[in-house]
Amino acid sequence: MRMPEGSQLQQRIQKDISAKLMGESDPVSKLRPIVEELLRAELKKPGATTKSVLRDVCHGAMGAMVLLNKDVRHGSVEVLKAVSVFVTERSGDPMTTMGYALDGIARIAPAIDRNLVAEIGSEIEAAFMGAGQMFNDIVNKQKA
Repeated sequence: MRMPEGSQLQQRIQKDISAKLMGESDPVSKLRPIVEELLRAELKKPGATTKSVLRDVCHGAMGAMVLLNKDVRHGSVEVLKAVSVFVTERSGDPMTTMGYALDGIARIAPAIDRNLVAEIGSEIEAAFMGAGQMFNDIVNKQKA
């Protein structure tokens, strides 16, 4: 399936991460520090909003995993681990922040098999109680 179009930031992040992870034997283990670094850098830019940066960086990271044909289930958890580090560094509502990240991750759903989407939800739920259901709700809203 074809990846849905994203913002310029999402496309740039996807390209950056793809380039960094291409040829890596275990790209999933490298994903979290890359996402952490990108979140910090992008949020320092003038006009950046937490919502758009989190959504686009997470979407870009997951898009890279899809394009590289890597484990998107574990990749989604690594992306959320990066976001949880970000949440502890900044003030704000952690559930809202996690929602922005889950929205970004959910944006890959049209490009992958629906069984894999369900597996992503299960992996997220196992690592972050309650977040898997939030992910599933976001995916279902996107379908409507």
